[in-house]
Amino acid sequence: MVNSDRACSAKDILTNIKPLVLGGAILNTQYNDVPQNIPIVDMLLEGIKSGEVNAIDTSPYYGDSEIIYGKALKKILRTDNGNQNNVANTIAREDFYVITKCGRIGLDEFNYDPEWIKFSVLRSLSRLNVDYLDVVYLHDVEFVEISKIVPCLEMLKSLKEDLKIIRHFGISGYPLPKLYEIAKLCNDSAIGPLDCILSYSHGCLQNNVLLQYYDRFTSNTALGCNIKMVSNGSILSMSLLANIETKSFHPASPGLKLKIDEIRKFLNDEKNIDIGELSTKYAIHIWHDKGPIVLGVSNVEELKSALKIYRELKSNGFVLKDTDQELIKHIQDNLLGKEFMNQTWKSGLA
Repeated sequence: MVNSDRACSAKDILTNIKPLVLGGAILNTQYNDVPQNIPIVDMLLEGIKSGEVNAIDTSPYYGDSEIIYGKALKKILRTDNGNQNNVANTIAREDFYVITKCGRIGLDEFNYDPEWIKFSVLRSLSRLNVDYLDVVYLHDVEFVEISKIVPCLEMLKSLKEDLKIIRHFGISGYPLPKLYEIAKLCNDSAIGPLDCILSYSHGCLQNNVLLQYYDRFTSNTALGCNIKMVSNGSILSMSLLANIETKSFHPASPGLKLKIDEIRKFLNDEKNIDIGELSTKYAIHIWHDKGPIVLGVSNVEELKSALKIYRELKSNGFVLKDTDQELIKHIQDNLLGKEFMNQTWKSGLA
């Protein structure tokens, strides 16, 4: 039974979310062969201890991600009845943000029926071992007609305002024009402004177009959408910008993949620089004052590396070193150039 008074009274300010969020896509066999072996409890404790992490962002689409996170949350979240399962460094439920999604089921399977959306949210509550969700996104909205999206957003609004089992809702997806179209439609309709948007692969070293959309999403002007929080996901662009071979499922063009391979080799061989670390620096630099960054890390060491980069940038006012600025400019202007900088790939119906 949900304590609806507690679920709607406190912690309704999204700005309390720390700058780094632990993502859930890595808890999927696309990224890790045995997601159950990922040390999620240790990663959560490390993030909480750092003072820079107090949220997770997952989805039913990410395999067993919700179930794996749910087992971990049961160990680390301290509820108002004192339950904490004897794990050190626990955090109060009220101080931790649990974010998930609904609507996408599989690679080519979606269910945007409002009753399914309600079922999915209730199932997520059970899987994640919580009695309310801080944020729920309608997942990858570009794959569904707007006529089907609106009733689902109305359902999420009802789950927020009537049942009070979610605190905020919004949309996630890849094509920024589609996210903007839907957000503007909501803002100008009875649904009202969405609370939040999650964009991915558009606030990274290879594509920074999210910067151009930020004001449109957040402003209250005639063209604005009044969004409270814009999250920047997949800052390594689903492995494209990691210091490993790009995953086979990545939808980028062969030309872009080849160009990134060349840049990765150039950085490794001539600069002794990890493209993933440089990409993380860049994403934090451009987004630190705009919203959370959702990290895709698979172990404690990867998380520590991201935290180290964040702290170093923070200590320098989030200003990049001159050498990093010059290198990034060379990569974006010369190596990627007009052909590959901000190049996108097809996603969704359009």
